Amino acid sequence: MNLGFSIGPAIGGFLAFYNYRLIFWVDGLTCIGAGLMLMLLLKPKKNIAPPVQPKAVAENHGKSAYRDKIYFIFLIATVVYAMSFFQFFSTMPLFYKEVVGMDERQIGWLLTLNGVIVATLEMVMIYKIEKKYSPLNWVMFGTSLLTISYLALLFFDSIPWLIVLMVVVSFSEMFAMPFMNTFMNERAHDAKRGQYASLYVMAWSVAQILIPLLTTNVISGFGYNSLWIVMAFLSVITIVLIYYLKRSVQKEEIMHS
Repeated sequence: MNLGFSIGPAIGGFLAFYNYRLIFWVDGLTCIGAGLMLMLLLKPKKNIAPPVQPKAVAENHGKSAYRDKIYFIFLIATVVYAMSFFQFFSTMPLFYKEVVGMDERQIGWLLTLNGVIVATLEMVMIYKIEKKYSPLNWVMFGTSLLTISYLALLFFDSIPWLIVLMVVVSFSEMFAMPFMNTFMNERAHDAKRGQYASLYVMAWSVAQILIPLLTTNVISGFGYNSLWIVMAFLSVITIVLIYYLKRSVQKEEIMHS
């Protein structure tokens, strides 16, 4: 996915620089191509689930994701983090164009930098650090990097600094997102894993719905500096929620030990 995200913005920026209509032609053709590849290369197989033992059913009975209060705190934290993160890829290009004066090709290459960094470094980095601290510690660290990035935008807006900030944001993504996914998987019970995964995906979707509404209204009413403060505030809220979540999980483990 990150390899696709690496290539997409660069091509999109190049096409938009010449003619925005070309973007829609290329998007349509690549979607058709993906559909044809799925039909021709991935033959559908009948999914036969293994029989569930009665004991397993009894053990997982009543452990619904909808009754997991700790998990709902995590979902709120996910929405807030996702809102502050996705701003870099939704309305941030408006800032690049209107304030910094970058053209579409330059914006495309800057967005591509994120995908290249994540695609080349994430797996290696996660392999090295995943056992050193708990997943929630890494989520807090990654969110802290995002907070620093937004506060830095109050003082630095030149292209070299924006490149540095994109690198920092990319590391925020690599520290936070994989370990948020880890927490979701560790929290889920086998019989209810679909519920946990569905709610987790919905949290990211809610953030993608809310962030354009929030950011465009803040920009039009108060300007970009106010937006950076709002986004930094959202990141701080995420850190507080994750810290509270960590303490709640520790108390839960003590009660069950």
